[in-house]
Amino acid sequence: MLEHLGLVAALRRHCSDIERLHHLSVTFSAGDDLRLQPDLALCLFRVAQETLTNSVRHGNARTIRVSLTTTADRVELNVVDDGVGFVASERRRGGLGLRSMHERVRFMQGHVRVDSRPGEGTKVLVRIPIGAAQNKLVRDS
Repeated sequence: MLEHLGLVAALRRHCSDIERLHHLSVTFSAGDDLRLQPDLALCLFRVAQETLTNSVRHGNARTIRVSLTTTADRVELNVVDDGVGFVASERRRGGLGLRSMHERVRFMQGHVRVDSRPGEGTKVLVRIPIGAAQNKLVRDS
């Protein structure tokens, strides 16, 4: 699906599926439809999947906002939920899901920031540089 539809359409569909299957509100926004180098697109898609799964399964979120934005030098994925939250410092080395997200993003020379507090939901921000030699951004016309 990701290869054929592109990252924006694949994320839009995944957010819609989560909303329908779990009976909650998931909004998705993105700038222009874009094509990223396949490894980068896959990384962002998998991180979004894991974050959405965590929001539903562990966070008991009722509302989730997902956004994908790009600048000339980076791509950002932002996922914000209204779930139960957690003490982020206690989870840094915790679950396999969080560790795999960090590893995926680090492999792409980016970073993940997780902000969460009990009772205040969770915010996950992923920033990955778009290097001219490493990751090519081609905007669809």
